[in-house]
Amino acid sequence: MQTQEGIAPEAVASTLHKILTGPEFTEERTLWDDVWDWIAANFEFDLVLPLEELFRWFLIAFLILSTVVYATLWIRNVRAAKRSAGIDRTARTPALDRARRLAEKAREARRQGESRKALRLYLFALLVGSSRRGGLKFHEAWTNRELLRRGEPSKRVRRLLNDIVVDFEPKEFGRGRIQPEDLDRLEGLVANEINAPRGRFESGAGS
Repeated sequence: MQTQEGIAPEAVASTLHKILTGPEFTEERTLWDDVWDWIAANFEFDLVLPLEELFRWFLIAFLILSTVVYATLWIRNVRAAKRSAGIDRTARTPALDRARRLAEKAREARRQGESRKALRLYLFALLVGSSRRGGLKFHEAWTNRELLRRGEPSKRVRRLLNDIVVDFEPKEFGRGRIQPEDLDRLEGLVANEINAPRGRFESGAGS
């Protein structure tokens, strides 16, 4: 067996230097490493959250984001439904004329078997007709629930809007089957609004 007595100290030092400076023993530091070290040295807090707490914050963030996305999509669908229903957006058109035209479009859609479009048109005709006597401040961009909150409906129109939200809104957006009786009922309500005497003026704000 050979001894190592003949190896020069310089050779040993050179070999160790090559090993210690090799890629497996060195790692290039980045600016982020320096920033992270500075934060750890200057701020006293636990940089590693427990797994349960981390999951809890992730779940809260996910629920908030999901709620915002759902609300945004729901409002967008409501407004898209109003556009697809073919509402005349001419502001100078009298409310009574608009309601009549919407009702006629609804009847035409019903004759063609487009029940959902007919339902939407009847609903819009009903709201426009309600607004012509001061019972509702109608804005096409508002949803039915927004009209309840912000449209200052009279007591009669408030009851009408509540019925729309409960009975017809789910069917308007495909969450229920539209029956012929639904369209008959809406057509009757629209006719009542259109044919109501002009002198029957209502005040809003739930009066």
